[in-house]
Amino acid sequence: MALAVLGSVSGFAQAQSSVQLYGIVDAYVGSVKSGVGSSAVSVLDSGGLSTSRWGVRGSEDLGGGLKANFNLEAAINADVGTMPAGFSRASWVGLSGGFGEFQWGYNTTSLEDMSGLAFASFDSVLSAEYQVFRSVGYTARRSNTFKYLSPSFGGFSGSASYSLDESNAVKADTAAIAVQYASGPLYVGLGYQDDGAIGPDPKYTRLGASYDFGAFKLLSSYGQTKLFGTPKTNDFSVGADFPLSAALTLSGGYAHSKDDGAAKRDGFSLSALYAVSKRTALYGGVMTAQEKDGAGAKIDEDRIYAVGVRHAF
Repeated sequence: MALAVLGSVSGFAQAQSSVQLYGIVDAYVGSVKSGVGSSAVSVLDSGGLSTSRWGVRGSEDLGGGLKANFNLEAAINADVGTMPAGFSRASWVGLSGGFGEFQWGYNTTSLEDMSGLAFASFDSVLSAEYQVFRSVGYTARRSNTFKYLSPSFGGFSGSASYSLDESNAVKADTAAIAVQYASGPLYVGLGYQDDGAIGPDPKYTRLGASYDFGAFKLLSSYGQTKLFGTPKTNDFSVGADFPLSAALTLSGGYAHSKDDGAAKRDGFSLSALYAVSKRTALYGGVMTAQEKDGAGAKIDEDRIYAVGVRHAF
């Protein structure tokens, strides 16, 4: 009888709870050039299309539509077989229900969650925005973070995060908010983050949009960065994804950034993604970017050629 009761309780617990081990292993080989007059370097690097990672996530049904959730996620350097210490990408616990979801711990900010959704070249290391935009310089993950994610209302959803500095001196908390609309072929996302750093007090704004016309998907992003005592920076990019078949997609774009009355940056990217299966993809492409000062002289340049494989499990 005792064994029967124990088996019944165990079965109930398994039916009400779930734990999943997941991950991505992504590595690419290519050529990287960084800096005016520098030579290109051959590389085999990790995380070309997506950051290599492994993690554990799970939930427990508490009844009445309420769930307890957690996520532990660590980065992997697939090229050298090492890992940053601890769960460097996520470590949070939370509750979810009809009201949405609350999460607290080490987590992404609300701006990071929507930041690259309208970048060309699949939001990868080949996306020119990451070399050109100044509005990608925000802190993407913070310790001591409280985050709320709303349910979707007719395609609209929102998120807000607040990260405690936990300092007895001058506070430098980070606050972020994002609002998104996704319905049918249209996506629009608007995010804002105040990094709270003492002195420069950086503030970042990002607007991204995409529209799927069927034959291609149009992508566009706008960003603005404000640092105390320095010129304001405006970023802009436009691109498109072209599905050539059910498995093959071509993506390319142009990105531009300019500091008020000072330097400007331009970049181009062209990439291809081939889905071998639901979990494995081949990718490759080129990205080139350069920066000029207010007088038009070139002060920096970057170029990446890459071919890689991403496998998700």
